[in-house]
Amino acid sequence: MAKKLPASVSRLIPSCLALLLGVSLLAPTAVSAETDEASWLDGNATTIAGVRLDSLKTEALIDEDVGTVVLPVEPGTELRKLRPEFDIAERSTIRPGNGSTQDFTSPVEYEVRSRAHESRTWTVRAVEMNSPSLPGYNADPNIVRFGDTYYIYATTDGYPGWGSDSFKTWSSTNLVDWTEHDTILDLGTDVSWADERAWAPAAIEKNGKYYFYFTADTRIGVAVADSPTGPFVDSGEPLVSVNPHGGQAIDPAVFTDEDGQSYLYWGNGHAYVVPLNDDMVSFDRSEVKHLTGLDGFREGLFMHERAGTYYLSWSIGDTRSEDYRVGYATGSSPMMEDMRNRGEILTKRPSLGIYGTGHHSTVRDPETGEWFIAYHRHAIPDGDGTHREVTIDRLRYAEDGTIRPVEPTLSGVDPV
Repeated sequence: MAKKLPASVSRLIPSCLALLLGVSLLAPTAVSAETDEASWLDGNATTIAGVRLDSLKTEALIDEDVGTVVLPVEPGTELRKLRPEFDIAERSTIRPGNGSTQDFTSPVEYEVRSRAHESRTWTVRAVEMNSPSLPGYNADPNIVRFGDTYYIYATTDGYPGWGSDSFKTWSSTNLVDWTEHDTILDLGTDVSWADERAWAPAAIEKNGKYYFYFTADTRIGVAVADSPTGPFVDSGEPLVSVNPHGGQAIDPAVFTDEDGQSYLYWGNGHAYVVPLNDDMVSFDRSEVKHLTGLDGFREGLFMHERAGTYYLSWSIGDTRSEDYRVGYATGSSPMMEDMRNRGEILTKRPSLGIYGTGHHSTVRDPETGEWFIAYHRHAIPDGDGTHREVTIDRLRYAEDGTIRPVEPTLSGVDPV
């Protein structure tokens, strides 16, 4: 099994290895494989150690265990005419020929043969890498549709200790081409009660107003605007400061049912839900429900409804872990009566270098009825728990209404 591309696994071929394998050092090539440095020095003359190709968007993903290579190429690359050059031992040969033009609209098999007549077949495929959906480091995406436009509200990532202090939003009419907007809320400047740790926002429209729920300094606030892109005005105090049963007051999610009643979900370690008052900025604390029995719950609650079934989903594990993932349960109401755990729906995909898949949200295209899931993963390459990126994939349901496991992709989704 190949490991991800972050620094603990992805590495440049050292000069000593290059000399032993006879690899040119004119263009150092990245390696991704589940093995330590010593295994590359064991004289395996049928190994592919790296790939050179001008159209690569990021370094090739090499799975030594199963003999596969994935070429993540730039969007729009002509797959029928790729000429990859493979780094192999000096006296080994490769067929088809190294640097020869091949049609990668389907996988191509290469045979690496040593002087001792040992051989290994590698399956190589190219993938147009349209992801991530948003540029740069972002996490905890909340995807919503207002009118005919989609919006993503997210945590700005890339800071030590998740130290962002402001929020932005992006908009798109097709889920592929995203426009970044100016800062919509700045802690310290716009929020008097907190000035750090701006995390995990959520937004909703009601009665012509837009409500923006956010984490700030491990408390939850709410701000209001006349537009999805702000400016948002904070309510002046935290909406949630202390949880009745413990856990951090973070990661708000908001949902409005068909009857018009809105609900707030939040929590880390302990999960909570409460009906919101009509003003959307307050609730009756006696109505807070402690949601127990969520298998593996850590954080990142999200609620959606489909065909009368309520789907509560959440993140499992630590966002710094490659095993960060998503589980879910179904219930008969937004308060999750008759809750039933249903398993995991989003996990890592090592063969594509995809790790740390979690803190998600879902949205439905009203024209087609298709569902989509936005989530973050460790950035490719070299990402980790504070260097994450946002991507979107399809969300599908089985005939019985359960959610099919999501297949994380590098290609993302087509325009809607």
